[in-house]
Amino acid sequence: MKKTNLKFSIIFGAFIIAATTALSPILTSSQVTAADANNFKPGRIIDDAVFYNSASMTTTQIQNFLNARVPNCDTNGSGTASEFGSSLTRAQYAASRGWHAPPYTCLKDYRQNTPQMAAASGLCESVSARTNATSAQIIKDVSQACNINPQVLIVLLEKEQSLVTDIWPLQTQYRNATGFACPDTAPCDPDFEGFFYQVYYAARQFQIYKSFPDNYNYIAGQTNRIYWHPDLTRCGSSNVLIENQATAALYIYTPYRPNQAALNNLYGTGDSCSSYGNRNFWRIFTDWFGSTLMPTANFSGITFSSTPYAGESTTAQFTIRNNSNQTISLGRLKVEARSATDTQYDFPSAENVTIAPRATYTYSQTRVLPEEGQYSIFLARNFNNSWLSPPLNDLGVTSDTIVQRTLSREPKVSESLELSTDSVHAGESIAATFKIHNPSESTAVDIGRMKVEGRHSDGTQYDFGSTPDNLVIQPGATYTYSQSRSLPKTGSYTLKLMNFRAVERWSANFPRNIDSSISRDVNIQVKQSVTVTEGLELSSSSSYKGDDVTATFQLQNFSDSPVSVGRMKVEGRLSDGTQVDFDSTANNLTLAPGATYDYSSTRALPSIGTFNFKLMNFRTQERWSASFPQNESGTINRSVSHQSNPAVVVTDGLSLSKSSIHQNEDVEASFAILNRGSTAVDIGRMKVEGRHSDGTQYDFGSTPDNLVIQPGATYTYSQSRSLPKTGSYTLKLMNFRAVERWSANFPRNIDSSISRDVNIQVKQSVTVTEGLELSSSTVAVGQDVSATFELRNYTSSQVGIGRMKVEGRHSDGTQYDFGSTDDNLTLEPGQTYSYNSSRAFPRTGNYTLKLMNFRAVERWSANFPQSESTSIIRDLSLTVQ
Repeated sequence: MKKTNLKFSIIFGAFIIAATTALSPILTSSQVTAADANNFKPGRIIDDAVFYNSASMTTTQIQNFLNARVPNCDTNGSGTASEFGSSLTRAQYAASRGWHAPPYTCLKDYRQNTPQMAAASGLCESVSARTNATSAQIIKDVSQACNINPQVLIVLLEKEQSLVTDIWPLQTQYRNATGFACPDTAPCDPDFEGFFYQVYYAARQFQIYKSFPDNYNYIAGQTNRIYWHPDLTRCGSSNVLIENQATAALYIYTPYRPNQAALNNLYGTGDSCSSYGNRNFWRIFTDWFGSTLMPTANFSGITFSSTPYAGESTTAQFTIRNNSNQTISLGRLKVEARSATDTQYDFPSAENVTIAPRATYTYSQTRVLPEEGQYSIFLARNFNNSWLSPPLNDLGVTSDTIVQRTLSREPKVSESLELSTDSVHAGESIAATFKIHNPSESTAVDIGRMKVEGRHSDGTQYDFGSTPDNLVIQPGATYTYSQSRSLPKTGSYTLKLMNFRAVERWSANFPRNIDSSISRDVNIQVKQSVTVTEGLELSSSSSYKGDDVTATFQLQNFSDSPVSVGRMKVEGRLSDGTQVDFDSTANNLTLAPGATYDYSSTRALPSIGTFNFKLMNFRTQERWSASFPQNESGTINRSVSHQSNPAVVVTDGLSLSKSSIHQNEDVEASFAILNRGSTAVDIGRMKVEGRHSDGTQYDFGSTPDNLVIQPGATYTYSQSRSLPKTGSYTLKLMNFRAVERWSANFPRNIDSSISRDVNIQVKQSVTVTEGLELSSSTVAVGQDVSATFELRNYTSSQVGIGRMKVEGRHSDGTQYDFGSTDDNLTLEPGQTYSYNSSRAFPRTGNYTLKLMNFRAVERWSANFPQSESTSIIRDLSLTVQ
């Protein structure tokens, strides 16, 4: 496989031969010297269990790892190209080399759309297509599909193209990311270019090596001839026993072995026969992920069959698993124990221990540890008459084998101090318990007197009962303490396990605990004996004015005695401060032991608005309290809000039967009112008030003086009248209730869409319904032309409109009128009058024709009657030729 990273080829061109990955050393930006060249094994570069472990990293762990390698990417190439000995920016240097311009995408930020890859039988599972997949997702998808450790793929990307640590990688580095299909002797195959294909086909290739091991030059389990360098004649080769398939795969992919010069300068260059590909793979993997080798053996650590006590027997156990294909000889094994006095108490030895390949050895030996105090217990191994320390270091097991144990003969608290309940009320009985175990197999122990001491936060002492003065626990027995009492005061208590032994002194430290999980004290909060067990609730969250609402809550007496709680009620305040309370209980409400009291009171809410209701108690000195009794839990509500809404509302706004009318023409006004409540409501007197724009009042009829609307009923107002004057009127819904005052605000509207007033325009009773028209707009001198228009009486009465005609004026002012109607033209109710008059004009020129009316004082008017609409034409032009 061939390396094509142009940037690094330039840096290391002096010692790169044929641009071969096997030869090119990679210097990371932050060299870590964790790898030790003495640990490099040419025949076992990496174990199969590591190489083929696809579960070593999650996608998130891969992404976090890539992020850590390049915290800051030089996306714009603005950094100095000092790695090339240049003072130019990287973008400028790239331009000078003919490389592509920014932006540069670091591996941690790289994304691409990936294709669907079908399963390759025996090699890789299928890979689903992704849109905008991250590099971490691609690495994880491929590693999982092809069962290759994602760490191997990460190291391969770094080894081949420095992609993991490069802060401004070129497109060519992604194009040939793993060096797959890039032979030393030919260009890279373009069919396999691109980051996804490079990662996928490299992983797939490793599985091909594994599936067809005899098809390649390097075979696991055999001694193979491996060259030091491509210059085969000059540099020669060596024989290597390749121990596993993963190491064979690395040599097939990169077919050279690092010589001693390359290993001596692990992070640099060796001599002219040095190659670096497999060295770099091993070194990078070790620096980044730890050892490439599985331990030869796994040591379970020393455990005991039971918690050992001084003078009692216990069994020490451990296991060792052989992970290799070779039989392991361990010699003599034993567990050694050193007491606090440095006395040696060893467990019996196991002689000549050997473990077959992939087998597990179990050590299990029993003895008595006689001394009290701390022991150091560790694994000991004698091999070829020599004690090894650490004992399993030669097998790759480097973990500490020392175990610390403290042994004693004294009784121990074996179960923590506990209470029978985690919630208690004043006067309510509660039990305290704990256990003490005597581990001795032969000796009874007198532990003195035990009790549980209780302290209120104010310092008052409330202790639980004591044991007998000289409590004796027999060998191997467990004593269970259990005492009950009530705690009379509310507040916080601390309960503590106490022992009375000698010199009349109490101690909180004896007996000691059997282990660190034991608790010797407990805190408890004591609530009032009577508490609110069900919070304040209302039968509804909203109601209508005058409707009944029920308030409820519940109290319970948890103590063993009757308790007087005083007087209880639910206090209500309207948002304006008005007080509206529910009923009180008896003055001295007393609850029997364990009894529950359920409060329930019903009343109507007389006002509209937001009410706040609160649970109240009256006890001493004529004072009301909102805090007593306490709540039983944090979920109890002691106050609620309630919205009282108007019961009677306008549901249909004021509307008229016509949008415009004529003088003396009837129009109907209507609206509707609903009673939503549960009681009948007297709403007073309703009417529609009318005002002409000049202030003259023209009202519609009123309802009865005391209009009563039944529950759920709707009252519909409907009154008609005519309006005698032309002009603009405002009509408004009005209510008359008390003190002889009219209001435009009651009843309220059911919602904001309701209209309570209406404007209407009243036109003349007789109007022009069809405007002035001519039979022709152009005529000859002496030729007749007809003029027409139409009037209508909309009222129910006879109307006299005076005399009508069409007046004509020549452009020089000479008057040529059409014929007039009768002097007192009268229209019957609903009658339409059609005017039609003809004449000839003696002179050529332009004429203006206009509709005219003569009524009083011999005056002509062009404005009466009014037009029925704005589209009515009242004057025309005529041309006489």
